[in-house]
Amino acid sequence: KGLGLLGSAKNVKVWDINPAFGGPILEDKAWFWFSGRYQGAQNQQAGAFVNRNAWNPNAWLMDLDTTQPATQKGVWHSLQVRSTIQATPRNKFAMTWQEQNYCRCPDDINSTRTQEAGRDRRFPRLQQQHAEWTSPVTSRLLLEAVGMHLYERWGDMHYRSGAGNFFETGGSLDPAFDVFVPQMISVTEQSSNTTYRHRVTFNNTKVPNYAYRAAMSYVTGTHNLKVGWNLVHGFQETRTYNFQPVSYRFNNGVPNRITQYATPYKLKNV
Repeated sequence: KGLGLLGSAKNVKVWDINPAFGGPILEDKAWFWFSGRYQGAQNQQAGAFVNRNAWNPNAWLMDLDTTQPATQKGVWHSLQVRSTIQATPRNKFAMTWQEQNYCRCPDDINSTRTQEAGRDRRFPRLQQQHAEWTSPVTSRLLLEAVGMHLYERWGDMHYRSGAGNFFETGGSLDPAFDVFVPQMISVTEQSSNTTYRHRVTFNNTKVPNYAYRAAMSYVTGTHNLKVGWNLVHGFQETRTYNFQPVSYRFNNGVPNRITQYATPYKLKNV
């Protein structure tokens, strides 16, 4: 406080709801299990306040409202259902479906980064499908096969509006400001090292993965034999982007540097 830091860090709200239930669908034939989670948190950082000039493309200076702290928010949704089916005495199937999404929206707000220069740290999709089959053909021979698809998408994304629901984390921006997002250019005030008006760059990553496995096990009691096959494939692709491929630096409100960015571009790992 003696050096001029205003306010203090504060937890505003925390919640966690985690229901789960399951049981038989058909006696000795089919079972299910369901679980869900709705978790969230809101907090404020010391020295982080709302900029009165936020989302005004014609205003180039900060005007912090020290009576209105900037609030970071995070919400996580998760749903999972699993079913096991004993189709015949020697054939059992199991299936799992999982959906998750998460967003710290808005995020990365602090004493040297105003709210409009933050980000939506989004995980809009984490989806998993899993299926397996096992068959003890005889007391000595076991067959099994497993397949799984896992799709992830995440990134440091730009602010957007949109009403949230249980399956979608929604947006952190007032719809009235959507039109101004592409017009904003990031500025860093050199005297305080504070970034405001907008974030410089954003990114969006997707990772689809597939995995398969099949095996045959033969057990005689004195000797064991197992043969099988495994395959895993997928990729990671990250797109880096911005709306204005430049940023400015001011010193006490006077421009003294411009930085240009070679965006957008993609990186793909296979």
